[in-house]
Amino acid sequence: MISEFKKPKISMIVAMTSGSRIIGKIGGGIPWHIKEDLKYFKEKTTGHAIIMGRKTWEEFRGRPLPNRIHLIVTREKDYTVPEGHFVCESIEKAIEKAEEIENKKLEENKEIFIIGGAQIYKLGLQYADRIYATIIKISENSDINKSAGAKFPDYISAGFTKKLSSRFSQDDNFQYEFVVLEKE
Repeated sequence: MISEFKKPKISMIVAMTSGSRIIGKIGGGIPWHIKEDLKYFKEKTTGHAIIMGRKTWEEFRGRPLPNRIHLIVTREKDYTVPEGHFVCESIEKAIEKAEEIENKKLEENKEIFIIGGAQIYKLGLQYADRIYATIIKISENSDINKSAGAKFPDYISAGFTKKLSSRFSQDDNFQYEFVVLEKE
């Protein structure tokens, strides 16, 4: 098959706590700073279309991440983003536009990334082929649990049980695992 007609893979990329699947704090923001995870996110998503919700986009303060095309899902009419990036009214429209963008690439590495937040992950889970997860180990009495807001949806029940790869790591504050999952 000619590569330009190959359907792009739809992937989710997320950092979450083990067990409780926390991805954000009450009021927004990420409750940890893990340099290795940020590097991993950049490595995986650079050069690809990334889909996110309006709140996640606003956490970037209107500054697109370099070398990525941003698709922002919002129901707000007249919402504007910088030129070369797109506003979509639904996750389905965002995926459709992202596929159009990725299919313009000549190389084989066609992949769309859904990067959050919680609502967009929940809506996009049914369309995803793969999950790149950084699973952060925390204790039950961690401050992260106390300030927990957004959570990643139950990906196990959605069938993401096939582990393609796993790598453990840690920094001064956290132990974590980089896991790549697909549906069985």
